[in-house]
Amino acid sequence: MHLFDYDGPLMRALIYIGELILLNLLFLLCCLPIVTIGASVTAMYVVTFHNLDGKGSHACRQFLTAFRANFKQATLEWLVMLLAAVLLYVDFCIITQTDFAGKAAVEIVFVCVLTLFFPTLVFLFPIQAYFENTVPRTLKNAVALGLAKFPQSILLLLLNGFPLIFLYFNITVFFRLLPFWAIIGFSGTAQIGTYLFRRIFRKLTTVRKPEEPTQ
Repeated sequence: MHLFDYDGPLMRALIYIGELILLNLLFLLCCLPIVTIGASVTAMYVVTFHNLDGKGSHACRQFLTAFRANFKQATLEWLVMLLAAVLLYVDFCIITQTDFAGKAAVEIVFVCVLTLFFPTLVFLFPIQAYFENTVPRTLKNAVALGLAKFPQSILLLLLNGFPLIFLYFNITVFFRLLPFWAIIGFSGTAQIGTYLFRRIFRKLTTVRKPEEPTQ
């Protein structure tokens, strides 16, 4: 087998990278209305799970099929998390800009809520992509797994929030990373994270979501 054969390792790698680039573009386009971010993230993880199962061809078709199938439920879950994020931001502004009795206790409670919120957000849409459940059950499982797998949650949070670290510490590096993130950053990090998600999910007994029919 030659290096440049269609079935050779180089061509397979290039096709795989091309699929991730296409997936990244679809993800960004479907996130633009903001309200559809949950469905877009879920659809992206459906494709990355398929990649690990050797079913990673036709990323565009898989993404759009998963986007439609998960739109209602994933959007509702996203709106719940978005509302929680807005309330947390308002609370943060109040806590940091005002002085009141018992402020130290409120700050501790706020940190505890953040410790609950971010791991839940990390696990929520991969769970939606992998399992068939109701919205309350999916949210409950995301909370439980986020806390039970807290070290993995922090690792996944750092992986997904990598550019934001530079936004805080070095804005020049952040802007230099933007082109990479616009091309393959989101789908690439999702694919890396999917390896860890699948290891965790395979140990659970919940029934897996049936595969979408191939065309």
